[in-house]
Amino acid sequence: MSAIKSGAEVKPGSTEHLVLLALRPAGRIEASSLEERLGAYPSNAITRLCRAGLVARASGYRTVILTLTPAGLAACPARRDIPLTRPYARLGDIPPETHLS
Repeated sequence: MSAIKSGAEVKPGSTEHLVLLALRPAGRIEASSLEERLGAYPSNAITRLCRAGLVARASGYRTVILTLTPAGLAACPARRDIPLTRPYARLGDIPPETHLS
Protein backbone atom coordinates (compact mmCIF):
# COMPACT_ATOMS: atom_id res chain seq x y z
CA MET A 1 0.00 0.00 0.00
CA SER A 2 1.25 3.47 -0.75
CA ALA A 3 1.67 6.29 1.73
CA ILE A 4 -1.45 7.92 3.15
CA LYS A 5 -1.49 11.64 2.42
CA SER A 6 -4.77 12.50 4.13
CA GLY A 7 -7.51 10.94 6.19
CA ALA A 8 -9.69 10.84 3.09
CA GLU A 9 -7.34 8.21 1.68
CA VAL A 10 -7.99 5.71 4.48
CA LYS A 11 -10.08 3.03 2.80
CA PRO A 12 -13.00 1.76 4.89
CA GLY A 13 -12.35 -1.81 5.95
CA SER A 14 -8.59 -1.52 5.48
CA THR A 15 -6.17 -2.37 8.27
CA GLU A 16 -5.49 1.35 8.70
CA HIS A 17 -9.22 1.96 9.12
CA LEU A 18 -9.49 -0.83 11.70
CA VAL A 19 -6.62 0.73 13.67
CA LEU A 20 -8.39 4.11 13.64
CA LEU A 21 -11.64 2.46 14.76
CA ALA A 22 -9.84 0.77 17.64
CA LEU A 23 -8.43 4.13 18.73
CA ARG A 24 -11.69 6.05 18.29
CA PRO A 25 -13.54 5.25 21.56
CA ALA A 26 -10.79 6.20 24.05
CA GLY A 27 -8.42 8.09 21.75
CA ARG A 28 -5.51 5.85 22.72
CA ILE A 29 -4.65 2.18 23.06
CA GLU A 30 -1.68 0.06 24.11
CA ALA A 31 -0.13 -1.77 21.17
CA SER A 32 -0.59 -5.11 22.94
CA SER A 33 -4.34 -4.47 23.28
CA LEU A 34 -4.56 -3.53 19.62
CA GLU A 35 -2.81 -6.78 18.71
CA GLU A 36 -5.34 -8.73 20.79
CA ARG A 37 -8.27 -7.00 19.08
CA LEU A 38 -7.00 -7.44 15.53
CA GLY A 39 -5.35 -10.83 15.93
CA ALA A 40 -1.98 -9.54 14.71
CA TYR A 41 0.17 -6.44 15.20
CA PRO A 42 -0.38 -4.15 12.18
CA SER A 43 3.06 -2.48 12.23
CA ASN A 44 3.02 -1.39 8.57
CA ALA A 45 -0.42 0.19 8.91
CA ILE A 46 0.61 1.98 12.11
CA THR A 47 3.75 3.31 10.43
CA ARG A 48 1.69 4.68 7.52
CA LEU A 49 -0.83 6.27 9.92
CA CYS A 50 1.99 7.86 11.96
CA ARG A 51 3.66 9.26 8.83
CA ALA A 52 0.31 10.71 7.72
CA GLY A 53 -0.11 12.40 11.12
CA LEU A 54 -3.27 10.44 11.97
CA VAL A 55 -1.74 8.48 14.85
CA ALA A 56 1.05 9.29 17.34
CA ARG A 57 3.25 6.54 18.78
CA ALA A 58 5.00 6.81 22.15
CA SER A 59 7.28 4.11 23.51
CA GLY A 60 8.04 3.44 27.12
CA TYR A 61 9.65 0.58 28.93
CA ARG A 62 7.88 -2.51 27.47
CA THR A 63 4.87 -0.46 26.34
CA VAL A 64 3.91 1.28 23.12
CA ILE A 65 0.95 3.66 23.31
CA LEU A 66 -0.86 4.71 20.16
CA THR A 67 -2.86 7.95 20.29
CA LEU A 68 -5.37 9.28 17.80
CA THR A 69 -4.42 12.78 16.62
CA PRO A 70 -7.03 15.45 15.78
CA ALA A 71 -6.48 14.64 12.08
CA GLY A 72 -7.01 10.95 12.84
CA LEU A 73 -10.21 11.75 14.70
CA ALA A 74 -11.46 13.71 11.69
CA ALA A 75 -10.58 10.78 9.40
CA CYS A 76 -12.64 8.41 11.56
CA PRO A 77 -15.78 10.18 12.84
CA ALA A 78 -18.08 8.44 15.32
CA ARG A 79 -20.72 7.66 12.71
CA ARG A 80 -18.31 5.16 11.16
CA ASP A 81 -17.80 3.13 14.34
CA ILE A 82 -18.37 -0.55 13.70
CA PRO A 83 -17.61 -3.65 15.77
CA LEU A 84 -13.97 -4.68 15.34
CA THR A 85 -13.16 -8.05 13.88
CA ARG A 86 -10.01 -9.51 12.43
CA PRO A 87 -9.62 -8.13 8.89
CA TYR A 88 -9.59 -11.67 7.49
CA ALA A 89 -12.65 -12.96 9.37
CA ARG A 90 -15.54 -14.40 7.36
CA LEU A 91 -19.08 -13.44 8.29
CA GLY A 92 -19.70 -16.99 9.51
CA ASP A 93 -16.81 -16.58 12.00
CA ILE A 94 -18.33 -13.48 13.60
CA PRO A 95 -20.62 -14.03 16.62
CA PRO A 96 -24.26 -13.15 15.73
CA GLU A 97 -24.49 -10.54 18.50
CA THR A 98 -21.85 -8.42 16.73
CA HIS A 99 -23.51 -8.43 13.28
CA LEU A 100 -24.61 -5.07 11.98
CA SER A 101 -28.37 -4.72 11.68
